[in-house]
Amino acid sequence: MQQNERKYFLMENKNYRTLNVLSLGREACAPLHSFGYAYTNFYLIHYVMRGCGTFVKNGKSHKVCAGQMFIIKPDNTYTYTADEKDPWEYMWFSFKGDIAAMFEALPDVMPVESTVITQMLRAEEYETMKMEYVTGKLYEFVAEIFEEKSARKDYVKIVEDFIKANYMRKIYVKDIAKMLNLNNKYLSRVFKAGKGVSLQEYIIAYKMQKAQALLFKGLSVAEAARLVGYDDMFAFSKMFKRYMGEAPSQIYAKKVAE
Repeated sequence: MQQNERKYFLMENKNYRTLNVLSLGREACAPLHSFGYAYTNFYLIHYVMRGCGTFVKNGKSHKVCAGQMFIIKPDNTYTYTADEKDPWEYMWFSFKGDIAAMFEALPDVMPVESTVITQMLRAEEYETMKMEYVTGKLYEFVAEIFEEKSARKDYVKIVEDFIKANYMRKIYVKDIAKMLNLNNKYLSRVFKAGKGVSLQEYIIAYKMQKAQALLFKGLSVAEAARLVGYDDMFAFSKMFKRYMGEAPSQIYAKKVAE
């Protein structure tokens, strides 16, 4: 039977008030290796470096794979299990402190693009200053992850406001990204993380909602199409039916018949 490969980094607990690391380690798990049913009174993060597994918190299951982390928060019960075919290898660290409560607002599972988190594993290069090194890296990680979270909120709000002010024009994702000096894919990923739908879908849905309101006011299909930035009546009608569930001509006909 395949065994887990586990490495702990022993550190002296300095009881720092604002951010205090309690443990750090790395583990390559055997297939279906499981931990829990357990409970903590601190924050515990696992960052998956390769493979996949399942994290279950308070009965809710999440699939977690390489490049993602799952956060175990105080006063919750949890288990986690390595995938049978592609078992995960992860690093973990636990911590307490005044700043730690900020993690309460984060989702239980989320992607991580920062390289700071894996740099914590260099703690083995230090003898007397392990705790200080890891704590410093944790401060960096906190700064990066919450700076990005704040930026995501700002970008989503800016894009929403732009769409609401310009729905009557042709709107392209690439043009919005260019205005914000961002990569197309990055902006799309940030917007979807914030709104739950892709940026392209949001643009179309908003235009169709506005078109529906215009049709309810008695405007013709051609007028409604032009006023939400569509020159092609056929393309507009097809998109409208897809998003609103009925053809724009049906709404217009009902309005005229009133």
